[in-house]
Amino acid sequence: MAVFNSQRTYGVEIEFHSSMHSQDIADAINDGFRTDGISNTCRYVGYDHRTTSNWKIVHDGSVSRGWELVSPPLSGVDGFEEIRSAVKTLVELGCSVSTQTGLHVHHDGQNLSGRAIGQVFGIYASYQTLIDYMVSPSRRTTRGYAKRLNWDRLTKNGTEKFTKDDRKEAITKIRREHGCRHESNCRCGARYHAVNILSILQHGTIEFRQHQGSLNATRIINWILLTQSIIEASRERRSIPKPGNVAGLKDHNGVFYRFRKSIKIYAPWNEGATKEDCQPYVDAFAYWNKRIKRFSKAAGVDINEVASN
Repeated sequence: MAVFNSQRTYGVEIEFHSSMHSQDIADAINDGFRTDGISNTCRYVGYDHRTTSNWKIVHDGSVSRGWELVSPPLSGVDGFEEIRSAVKTLVELGCSVSTQTGLHVHHDGQNLSGRAIGQVFGIYASYQTLIDYMVSPSRRTTRGYAKRLNWDRLTKNGTEKFTKDDRKEAITKIRREHGCRHESNCRCGARYHAVNILSILQHGTIEFRQHQGSLNATRIINWILLTQSIIEASRERRSIPKPGNVAGLKDHNGVFYRFRKSIKIYAPWNEGATKEDCQPYVDAFAYWNKRIKRFSKAAGVDINEVASN
């Protein structure tokens, strides 16, 4: 069972709707921070992609009456408390989400080798359809701002192993498979995939873009836990798992178990770790298991027959 890596920073971008003035939203979040004993602050900055040490409200032109709440680099459970406080305020203000909005999570990737970067994309692509049934139907698409990853293309039908540690080579390969042909073009369509390779060049992070918009802190934190698990597992894996059938979610041969095993979420706890250290992952993956069953049933899909890519 994994233990959260409190040394690896992460950040969130929460898209939402509101008719309020942006500075009023920022002021309310600051009031909430003070009430909750959080020393960080929030401010309105217009349209800005710079990494800052404080939370910020930015305009989101892709969303009607749209704003985006962007966190600074966070770490550990203290970061979770900041997320809980911020989204609680958004809910109290009557902000909302819809099929237009998304949740983007960044994880620091500056210490990842080329092989590990390739593994992140390979693991995600291998279990793309399983992950599809963890998120809302609006986020299972080959178009838009969070396109699905294609295992066949990304791994050249399994022949691309991403075994070298050369970061530039791995990034170039992934960019080309996502349609980005020019080294200087960091705003091309390659950005708009479930996992964004261009973020590693711009911010030193790997960005996961597939989750639907949410003002539910538990869902947001569960997505952080899941995506960080993929990052951490990528550092140890030597081969990209092949897609298989989504079968027998409760069976140890089922793809949900294989997915958990691929990202090291399958043993009671790590050596030296307490049960309390691992409990967040126990809860998170129980949640994802329920989501898969719920969404597959709503879609009228036999989860035992859905291919995982």
